[in-house]
Amino acid sequence: MYRAGDSYYKIFTTRLLIGGESDADSLPTASVIKNGSIDGDWTPTVAKIDTGRYKITGTVPAYTTGDRVEICVSATVGAVTEKAVVDEFIIIPAGAGIGIPQTADNNVILAHADYGLD
Repeated sequence: MYRAGDSYYKIFTTRLLIGGESDADSLPTASVIKNGSIDGDWTPTVAKIDTGRYKITGTVPAYTTGDRVEICVSATVGAVTEKAVVDEFIIIPAGAGIGIPQTADNNVILAHADYGLD
């Protein structure tokens, strides 16, 4: 989960269909799908780390709490182009702790009933 304004990063790899790790024929591209539609307002950056390994970076735009975001990568390796969703997350409110249930005023919820364990 991310908040609007958070720094984003994700690592992904490319490989030959038969064989092991391999660089893409050219630098892969990343696109963002927000609530089921391509969002042209956020184009994450892709950089090569080492053979067949790449890092996506960017800053999450001013999305609305509850927006569902998917990061899709397009890469061509050995003249074969593939697309895949490499990450997905939901925007949480500013000030909310990641993965820690909180009330509207950002107080941490500790009672196990609030975790849905009953």
